[in-house]
Amino acid sequence: MNRYADSLVVVDAAHVTLGGRPVLKGVTLSVARGQVVAIMGGSGCGKTTILNLIGGRLKPDRGQVLVDEQSVPDLDTDRLFELRKRMAMLFQTGALFTDLSVYENVAFPIREHTQLPEALLRTVVLMKLETVGLRGARDLMPSELSGGMARRVALARAIALEPMMIMYDEPFTGLDPISKGIIAKLIKDLNASLGITSIVVSHDVAESCAISDYAYLVGDGRIIGEGTPSDVQRSRSPHVRQFMDGEPEGPVPYEYPAPDYLEDLFQSPSA
Repeated sequence: MNRYADSLVVVDAAHVTLGGRPVLKGVTLSVARGQVVAIMGGSGCGKTTILNLIGGRLKPDRGQVLVDEQSVPDLDTDRLFELRKRMAMLFQTGALFTDLSVYENVAFPIREHTQLPEALLRTVVLMKLETVGLRGARDLMPSELSGGMARRVALARAIALEPMMIMYDEPFTGLDPISKGIIAKLIKDLNASLGITSIVVSHDVAESCAISDYAYLVGDGRIIGEGTPSDVQRSRSPHVRQFMDGEPEGPVPYEYPAPDYLEDLFQSPSA
C-alpha cells in the first residue's frame, strides 16, 4: 500500500544547497488532504525553504516534490502557473498592496484570474471579508490596519479563489495574544469549513500545536521529530526537547564556532 496515497503534498529526500550552504539535507514529509500540518523549528532551519519547494520557487538538488500527484520541479511554466492558482500563500507581513483599499486587495486575485461581473465580484469579496470579520473595514487602506487586521485581510485575499491548499509563513509573528488567537482560530475553522489543506510554518509552539493535526520539527536541515502535537510534546529527543522547552543550550549550540577566545583577543591584527 502506498503510504502517500492520501497525501496532497509529498517531499521525499529533498536536498537543497543555497550559496554553497546545505539548507535541507534529505527532508522527507507528507501532508494529508484536509489536515492542518505544522512545520516548526528555529530561525534559519529550512522551514521556509520547504514552502518554496512546494510552491515551485526552488527546485531540489536531489529528491522529489509532489503536489496533488504532480512533480513540481518537472512542471513547465504554464503548468506550474495553473497549479499555483490552486495554492495560496499567507506571507509573514501580509504583503498587502499598500495603494489599494482592503476591498480592492481582496478583489485583486479575482479580477486577475476570472471574468466575474462587478456585482458578483462584490458579493464574493464581501463574503470573504465577512469570513474574517472585516466586512466593515472594506474601505480602509492597509496603513490604517493593525498587524492582526492586515493578516486577516491577507487571509481573505488568500481564500478569494477557494484554493485547495493554503501555506502560512510565520502567521503568528509580531501579533498580540488576542490577534494570535484570532488567526489560529481562523486557520482551523477555514480549513474545516472550506475543506482545504493547510501548512503552517512557525516557531510558535503553543499556537501551532493547538491547531495542527500533525507536526514536523525541523533542525539542521533535517526532520528531527514528527507526530501528532501530543506525540511531539512528549518526545524525549534532546533536539526536540531543546526547541519545545526553549532551552538556550543543547544540541543546537548557543555560540557560533570560533577560535579560542584568549588567542583571538591577543592575536596580532596583521596575523
